[in-house]
Amino acid sequence: MVNKYKLSTTSALVLLWSEAQTYPSKPCAEYFARLDLTEGEELLHGCNSFWKDYDQVIKNRKYRIHKELYNFVNNATTLPQVVIFGAGMNPLCLEVQSHFSDIKIYEVEIHQDSINIKRELIHEISTHPQNISLVCEDVANKDGVYNALLSSGWDPNKQTIVIVEGISYYAEEKSLWKALSLFKSKDRSNRIMFEYLLNDECIAKDRLYIPNGVFGLITTVCHIDFVTRYDRQKILKHLKKLNGQVLSFSNMKQIELERTGKNKFFPLDDSGWIEVCLARL
Repeated sequence: MVNKYKLSTTSALVLLWSEAQTYPSKPCAEYFARLDLTEGEELLHGCNSFWKDYDQVIKNRKYRIHKELYNFVNNATTLPQVVIFGAGMNPLCLEVQSHFSDIKIYEVEIHQDSINIKRELIHEISTHPQNISLVCEDVANKDGVYNALLSSGWDPNKQTIVIVEGISYYAEEKSLWKALSLFKSKDRSNRIMFEYLLNDECIAKDRLYIPNGVFGLITTVCHIDFVTRYDRQKILKHLKKLNGQVLSFSNMKQIELERTGKNKFFPLDDSGWIEVCLARL
């Protein structure tokens, strides 16, 4: 009998939403087979009671992030580095490695328990485990992130793409962007994929109950003190300070149409509450 690792409520929730087909590679299939996600089922049911199709939000955001990440790596002159903020139990590192076996991936995660489980699974599943580094550090601690990445082999002079997914709403805004300043480059050759929760005024009034209900439930169950929200102007302001440049903003309507060929769940630009920004740094 294969030993399964029982995940925490929030770690299990996101994987239940995204489902294995979001990560179609064989290593990720093996990874999912080794996880017990039952702890997240009650919270999943609670969140889905606000909107039964909430999984579409997760699938859309992951579709956009995966596509832009692969485009960047494929078009780079030399193989870039990948840094993932707040990776948790997300198997993106294995999915990326299944396409680019020699790529160096660095994950920054605050929970040592998650790192321990993930590291063990990576060493069992990955054909190149030495290319995936798991770093225990708070993404809002600029100096800590810098020192931890350096000690793990990250090269600040080499092209890097940074993935910020599922973490910006639970990180203090000013501190998170200070940490992201570590990836500022002289020629704007680095990239950042920044996924974020919109302010209420950016969301259709008849949809507000969904994100407010879901994030209200998650923060209550997980004892989270605050939720950080953004709009495009705020993103532009932060990037301007870093001499960054927005390449694209993607809302749920745009991503859904591209991913599925129709707008079943997000018919209008303000139907969604999550967006993804791709920028140069």
